[in-house]
Amino acid sequence: MTIPQTCAHCGQVGSRRAQVRLTDGDPACTTCVPTVPRSKTCNVCGDVGTRHRPVFLANGVDAHKECRPIRACAIPSCPNASHALGLCSHHYNKDYYLRDPDWHRSRARAWANTNPDKRAAIQARRDPEKARESSRRWYWSHRLAAIASQSNAKALRLGISGLLTAQGIAARIEYFGDCCWVCGGEGGTIDHVIPLGVGGPNLHANIRPACQSCNSRRSWLGRRAA
Repeated sequence: MTIPQTCAHCGQVGSRRAQVRLTDGDPACTTCVPTVPRSKTCNVCGDVGTRHRPVFLANGVDAHKECRPIRACAIPSCPNASHALGLCSHHYNKDYYLRDPDWHRSRARAWANTNPDKRAAIQARRDPEKARESSRRWYWSHRLAAIASQSNAKALRLGISGLLTAQGIAARIEYFGDCCWVCGGEGGTIDHVIPLGVGGPNLHANIRPACQSCNSRRSWLGRRAA
């Protein structure tokens, strides 16, 4: 017959649910184990672990909780600390979303259809000016990706084959020196040489940089010819 041990810290007698085991030579229950003094020495500050400041092994280093080395996010340009899988919270959530974006979109749509009142309340709390400013800021930070997305959506709507990418658009802009192919001025937009409205392909070979005025004039002429 095994004699149940008594916790040396709280006095609780060991049982099947609250087992008492030896920790650093003293019997301790499962509740008191995290507060048991550690005899280890912190490799960062050099202090010996105590009951209130225990020393644990973290990232291969024995250290207090406040002395643990902080790993940076694996993204080179991100200054945030890592959260999981070597990524910060922002990039981890982004990576989790990009694994299956269609599944996340379907869940979001299903939730919005199931909770129309909550969705309306969330939209009502949004500041329209902040939302527009956020959209403008995102557009100019991802301008080429937005242009590619708009062109691909229009081509899909018209039943035209082809797919543009931000990298391909950047290569075409660099090839033409970001100059308008119509008037030679400074470019700012992307123009399809053969407009999509008249059946032009949605390919990188069919796009060139153009200024806003020439692009708008050619767009109007294309709609008039169609």
